[in-house]
Amino acid sequence: MTKYESELKTICLAQEVVFNMMSDLNNLEKFASNPDLATKAHDISFDSDRCSFNVDGFGRVAFCVVERVSSHFLKFASENMPVSVFLEVKLAPISENECSLQLTLNADLPAMIKMMMDKKLTEGINAFADVLVKILK
Repeated sequence: MTKYESELKTICLAQEVVFNMMSDLNNLEKFASNPDLATKAHDISFDSDRCSFNVDGFGRVAFCVVERVSSHFLKFASENMPVSVFLEVKLAPISENECSLQLTLNADLPAMIKMMMDKKLTEGINAFADVLVKILK
């Protein structure tokens, strides 16, 4: 597996609040029309455990929640993709009303795809973390 980690991001909300919002993906549906997200993903659909969307130049992407560890960890697995991909969300308290967020993408990429996608995935994981921080404010 190839691992891509975002930079640590700060969210001005309590860790438990962020976890509760992200652990039920229906809570994120109201953010689907966010202009920052709309430039990166289209045709977004949600239910409590699943999110799917179209990414320009890539196609339809779907993730479902496969693990929740109270207040600090969520793990998503890809669905209907030619390679296995896991997205982890790690939260840590900074203060009573502030927490840090870090995303980790683990992907089982063939060498050729890794060469072609390495830079885009590195940039993409940070861009996705930035969008999450903006929509969770």
